[in-house]
Amino acid sequence: MAASRLVLRAGGRLRAPRAPPAARGAQAWYQMPLTPPGRGRQAAGALHRAGGPWSRQELLGLLEAAVVHRAGPLVAISKPPGLAVTGTPGQLSLVSLLPDLSQRLSLPDELHVVKAAGKELSGLVLLSSCPDATQQLHTFFTQLRRAGRSPATYRAVTAGMPAAMEGEIRTGLKLEQIGDLQLVVPVAAPSRRSVERKEVRKTLTRYEVLATAPGCALVQLQPLTAFPSQLLVHLTLLLCPALGDHLYSARVGTVLGESFLLPTGSAVPHTQVLGEQLLHRLRLTQQLVHRLPLHLHLHQLLLPTNVVTAPPPPFFLQTLSLLGLSECPAVP
Repeated sequence: MAASRLVLRAGGRLRAPRAPPAARGAQAWYQMPLTPPGRGRQAAGALHRAGGPWSRQELLGLLEAAVVHRAGPLVAISKPPGLAVTGTPGQLSLVSLLPDLSQRLSLPDELHVVKAAGKELSGLVLLSSCPDATQQLHTFFTQLRRAGRSPATYRAVTAGMPAAMEGEIRTGLKLEQIGDLQLVVPVAAPSRRSVERKEVRKTLTRYEVLATAPGCALVQLQPLTAFPSQLLVHLTLLLCPALGDHLYSARVGTVLGESFLLPTGSAVPHTQVLGEQLLHRLRLTQQLVHRLPLHLHLHQLLLPTNVVTAPPPPFFLQTLSLLGLSECPAVP
């Protein structure tokens, strides 16, 4: 893959807290209380663990405490992983909470979603109480992508390291029924006809490695296209799936320490398998890896007048500390 400089630099550096005392037996970092950023730390307490579960009132308190930006009709919050943006009737979701959240934030109009991290992701959710402002932002995002710039910057902790410190992932993606699941599969050389019929979408993600440690990395990702699970699938093509990816990581196999791609049809989704070295540093056993949350975080959004940033959640920072990952200088 050809190397490419990133257009939008992420501001600030991740600061990981000190590693806690050695865990007893199989007790892991994810069993520790997680406190959301911003106001209301005491109210949140130990209830808000990665992935929930939460009651309606707990979620409203968590979201109100997680406001990272507010200007005019725009509000940005930092969402925990496990909270769906939309859901079935009666199911707790971000959208179902917006009327009450608008009241809590004393907004005259109801909020609606402009852009949001997916259910399993943590990070930014941009909300607006003005339809005109929302349309202007969508137009702005489209113009950025056409100019070869990404409005969104993600960060991921990966199991494995990319071969190059920076580059691009270009591939076709399509949805395919595999067993009982509808999964995203790569199409290396999509036909023109399949693209015209919208059976396959050409996708592009730029990446940069911010830090490395044995068997893992902190990677910055900037998608230039939008497709379901694009970043997760692109990371598997780099042979370094996101930590906590229990859906697509099965496509990366390892023999004698060397990683390789398995055929998508034979790679049945299952709990991520981690090497002994990573398990030891994460203070995990393989039997508990299914509780590992997805380490993919929507870190920044570029707006017309500024950049909005959401700090990673406590579990993400704890992982950085346990693995010894800290940002390195940019590649010249």
